[in-house]
Amino acid sequence: MKKRKFILYACLLYVFLAGISWKAFAQGVNNNWHFGTYNEISFNSGTPVFTQNSAVSTFESSAAVSDENGELLFYTMGARIWDRNGTEMPNANGLLGNGPFNGGIAAGSGRNNVHIVPHPGNPDQYFVFSAAAIETPGGKAYYHVVDMSLNGGLGDVVPGMKNIEIIEAHGREAYTVTRGICGTYWFIGSMMTSPVSYYAFKIDENGVHQNPVITYVPYHNMADIGPTEITRNGIAISASSNNVMMADFDQQNGTFSHFQLFPNGHTGQYLELSPNHEKFYLIHYNKIWQYDLDLYPNVTGIAATALNLAPATSPLNVTYEDLRQAPNGSLYAVRLNFNNQFLESYSIDKINNPDASIAGFSLNALPIPQNARFITFGSSVLPRQQINKIIHPQARLDTVICKETAITLRSPYPDYSYQWSNGNISPQIQVSQSGTYWVISKSTTDCTWYIDSFKVRKQEPVNIDLGPDTTICKGDTAHINVYQAGIEHYLWNDGDPGFEKNITEAGTYHITVQQGGCSYSDTLKLKIIDPYFRIIPDDTVLCKGDFLRLNTESNMDNQVQWDNGHNGPSIEINAPGKYSAIAQNLCGQLSDTVNIDPVNCHCKPEIPTAFTPNGDGKNDVFTPLLRSDCALKDFEFSIFNRYGTKIYFSNTAGAGWNGTYSNQKLADNGVYFYLVKLSNNYGNTEPVIYKGQVTLIR
Repeated sequence: MKKRKFILYACLLYVFLAGISWKAFAQGVNNNWHFGTYNEISFNSGTPVFTQNSAVSTFESSAAVSDENGELLFYTMGARIWDRNGTEMPNANGLLGNGPFNGGIAAGSGRNNVHIVPHPGNPDQYFVFSAAAIETPGGKAYYHVVDMSLNGGLGDVVPGMKNIEIIEAHGREAYTVTRGICGTYWFIGSMMTSPVSYYAFKIDENGVHQNPVITYVPYHNMADIGPTEITRNGIAISASSNNVMMADFDQQNGTFSHFQLFPNGHTGQYLELSPNHEKFYLIHYNKIWQYDLDLYPNVTGIAATALNLAPATSPLNVTYEDLRQAPNGSLYAVRLNFNNQFLESYSIDKINNPDASIAGFSLNALPIPQNARFITFGSSVLPRQQINKIIHPQARLDTVICKETAITLRSPYPDYSYQWSNGNISPQIQVSQSGTYWVISKSTTDCTWYIDSFKVRKQEPVNIDLGPDTTICKGDTAHINVYQAGIEHYLWNDGDPGFEKNITEAGTYHITVQQGGCSYSDTLKLKIIDPYFRIIPDDTVLCKGDFLRLNTESNMDNQVQWDNGHNGPSIEINAPGKYSAIAQNLCGQLSDTVNIDPVNCHCKPEIPTAFTPNGDGKNDVFTPLLRSDCALKDFEFSIFNRYGTKIYFSNTAGAGWNGTYSNQKLADNGVYFYLVKLSNNYGNTEPVIYKGQVTLIR
C-alpha cells in the first residue's frame, strides 16, 4: 500500500488545523536555543531560562533542534555540530560554511546562514545547511546530514554526507526554509546574480534536490536582499537596505511571482512573523515595525499599517539585531546598547501578544549576565510533518432534506482538492435525493486523504397552514386546529405546545411543528375590529329651501337602510327633522340618528332712511334691523360723511350710530352714507353688501 494513508470517516468530522502556527505545531522542537558565545535559553519550564552552559561559539548564525517533548537533540553553527551533551559529534570535523576560518575554527559570521531541516523520508535524520559568510569569497552553500541513531543515540554526521555543495557561487547571507506540499520543505537563498534571483531547493523523502528552481527579481534596487520570511499561505516578505518587497511563493513548484515593492521609506534588516502569520515585524536599527498582512496583496495598505513598538531612542545608542518567535508565542529581540558609539551591553526585549492589533513591548524582558555576548538567537526549525496519522471519528452526523428541494454538502477541509462520489471536484455539492454520499479531501500540505461520508434522508414535507391573515369582531373568538397525524411536536410563539388554539386578541401567531427531524411553520396575522357606524354630519341645521346630503361612515362593509325607506350609504334631504339609519354587517346591527333643525340663512337687514338723534328717546339711533332667527357669521356697519370719511364703524349686530363723532361732537344735519356687509353661517356664506344714504335731522 502507498505511504499515503486513507483516513476514513464514518461521518462528518471537523479537525481544526488552519489556525495552528507552523512553528507552534510540535512546538517542542524549538524549546532550546543555543546562540552567541555559550548562551542558551530553555523554554521547557514555561518560563524562559537564560544560562551560559552551551558549547556553541558563533558570531552570528546558529540553530538547535529538540524533539517534540522539548528534549534537546543537537545544535550547530554550521561548521561545527554539538550533541545534546555539548560534545562535538565525532564525524563533524572539517565542516565548511559560516566562516571565516581562523586556525581551522569557523567564526560563524554569516547571517541567516545556518538552518536545520528534518529529513521527510527518515525520522532519524536532519539536514544541516551551512553557507559561507560574506567575508568568505565565493558565496558557496553546503549541507551535512545528521543521523540521531548514530553514536549511541547522541547523533553523528553520516559518513560521506557532509560538505555537499548545493550553491557554488553568488550566495549571500540571506537564506530561509519554508514548507512545501506533502511533507516537503524548500531551502531558499537570495543570490547576488544579475539580475538578483531566488534559488529554491526542494527537500522531500528522497533528500535535497540539487537543481534549484530559479526566480529572477524584477527590481534592480533589491540587489542586497536580506532575510526572507514566507507565511503558511505563501506570502513572501523580503527586506533590504533600500526597500521591502512582497511576492507570492508557490509551495508546490518553488517559484516566486507577483512581486511588489513597498512605498519609499520602508526598509529594514531583519524580519519575523507573528505566530498566526497575519502580521510581520521588521527591524530597522533602533525601531521594530509591526505590519498587518491581512491587507495583502495591497502592499500600499500594508505599509500604511506600520507601527513602531520600540521605545524612542537614538540609533547611536540602541540597535536591534534579531527577532525570533518563541514557543510561548512571544517574539524576543536582541538589543545592542552603545555609549559614545562603543558597544556597552546586550539586552533581550520582548514583543507580547504579537498576533494582536497593537502588540505589547517589554524592555529587558529576560535578565542576562553582564558578560553575555550574542548578535542573533539562531534560526527556528520547522517541525517534522505527520503524514501517516489516522484520526478516528468522534461524532456522527446524518443530514435530512426537509422542505428544500436540495441541500449543500461541504467538505470540512478548506483549500484542499476534492473528489465526490458523483464525480464532482468542487468543495461542495448539491443533492436532492436520499442516499449516502462521500468526498475525498486531499491535503495539499501533508498528503493526507480524508474521506467523509454523508447519509442523506429526504423527508416528505408537512403542509402546515394557519390560513390567510384574517379579522374578527371584538368579542368573537378565532378557533384554529392544525392537528395532523405523525407530527411529533407543536409549539406556538407564545410557548403553547398544543395543536388547537382559541384566539381572542389581535397579534401575530406563529406555530412550528416537527416531524422526522424537520421543522415546518406558518404564521397568521389576526386583527380585531371594533365596529362603528355613524351619520355625518352630526346634529346640524338646514337653511330654508336648501338641500343637505347625509352620509354614513363606518369601518365595516354595511347594508344601510334609512328610516324613510331609502337604502344606501347616503340620502339627500330638504326639510328639518330626525333622521335614522340602520347598518347590517358581519359583526351585527348598528344604528345612528341625527337631528336637523331649521335656520334662517338669508339675512337681509331693514335700514331706515332717516333718524332724529335729539335725545327724545324716539328714533335717536340709526340701526340696521335684523330678524332674531338670522344666523350671522360676520357683520360690519360703517357710516361715511359726504367727503367719504368713515366716521363710524361697528362689527356687532344690533349696534347703531347715535349721530356723533368719535370725539362725541354732534354731527351736522344732512345726508350721510352707510355700508352694511354681512355673511351667513349656513347656505350661501359669501359676503353681501348693502349701501345707501340716511338723513340726520335734529
